[in-house]
Amino acid sequence: MAIQADHKDIINLIMGDLTQFHIPIYQRTYTWDADKQVDKLLDDIKDFGEEYKDNKRAEYYIGNVIVKNQTRGLITERVVIDGQQRITTSILILCAIRDIYNQKFPSNDGARVAHEIHKHLYSQDGTEIKLKLNNMENQQALTNLLSGSLMTISFADKQTKYFKNYEHIYKRISRMDEDTFHGFLGLLRRVKVVIIFLDEDQDENSVFESINSLGKPLAGSDLIKNYLFTFKNYECSHQSEIELTN
Repeated sequence: MAIQADHKDIINLIMGDLTQFHIPIYQRTYTWDADKQVDKLLDDIKDFGEEYKDNKRAEYYIGNVIVKNQTRGLITERVVIDGQQRITTSILILCAIRDIYNQKFPSNDGARVAHEIHKHLYSQDGTEIKLKLNNMENQQALTNLLSGSLMTISFADKQTKYFKNYEHIYKRISRMDEDTFHGFLGLLRRVKVVIIFLDEDQDENSVFESINSLGKPLAGSDLIKNYLFTFKNYECSHQSEIELTN
C-alpha cells in the first residue's frame, strides 16, 4: 500500500489534467460564505502578493486536499475526501477570471487565456464538467457557471452559494485594473495546496470520519505527517517529508 503527496498551485490543481472531481454522498454541501471564507481567501492572497511582491519564489499555502482516484467504466474520477471548499472556490475563481477576460479585457491574449481556462473546466472528453456534486439540486447551477451560460441560470439557482460566491468573486476581481488583474492570475500560481492521493483499496469513509472527528483540529503539517506515516511504504523521501511538514 502506498500513499503519494504533492504540492500543486490552485491553477494546476484544477487545470493540470482532465480528471473530474467527485464529491461523495457522505460529504456536506458547499458551505463557504462570500463575505467570510471567500473574502478571507481573496484578502489573504492579495496580502501575500503585496508582502512578497519582490520575492517571486515565495509560496502561500492554503491547506490540504485529499483525493482518491476511482475508475467508473472508462472514466477515472477523483473522489474528494477533504478539500471540497478549496477546490470549489478555486473553480469559481477560474470561472470569474475567464468571464472577466471575455467581458472586460477581450484582447487576443485574453481570449486565449479564457479559452484555456474554459477547456479545463471540463473533464475527460469535454462532455463532463470538472466538478460532480452529491447534490443534484445544485448541479445545474454549477454546470451553468462552468459552461459560461449565465443567462440560463434560474432564480432558484441564483440563490445557491455557488452562484452567490461566483458573483462576489467576479465583482471583486473585476474592480482591478488590467495590470493588477494579470498580476492576480500570476499570483494564483504561487498559491499552493498539498494534495494527498489515497490508494484505491483504502477506505475513504474511515479517512473522512477521522478527519472530521470531534476534538482539536490538527494543523495542516500534523495532518500530512499523520497520513504519510500511517503507511510503511509511502512514496515520499525523508527530505520531501521535511519540506512538507515544516
